[in-house]
Amino acid sequence: MKNTFFLILISLLQTVNFTQAQSGSGEECRKQVLYEANTAGYYIYRIPAMVATPKGTLLAFCSARKGKGGDWDPIDIVLRRSTDSGKSWTPTQVIVHKDSLPCDNPMPIIDYQTGEVHMLYIYTLIKKQARIVSLCTF
Repeated sequence: MKNTFFLILISLLQTVNFTQAQSGSGEECRKQVLYEANTAGYYIYRIPAMVATPKGTLLAFCSARKGKGGDWDPIDIVLRRSTDSGKSWTPTQVIVHKDSLPCDNPMPIIDYQTGEVHMLYIYTLIKKQARIVSLCTF
């Protein structure tokens, strides 16, 4: 147990050192709002997830909540893409919609050998019951 903790600690410290070395390249971090509350018919956006494909395309997923933004209000999963390292983004695209059911918790997974993008997500059939994990590929 102590050995495992020690290995995890060393890995984290190496990651921090690598990140600090990379940030010294003179480039500044840019901040960009990709999803803004009370836009496109959604009350709020939550649970963002982002991945980069083998070709460098950035995919930014998010849960888009209607109503008052609660867990049982209608929730879609939306996507924006960037092919220029985040300088510009496509308009928001709804990729999962199940009428008034909440679809939540997007978790994209990249297969770096095939280039396929898989996304796990949860949707609920009945309020507070019967949660289903689903998978889509694109």
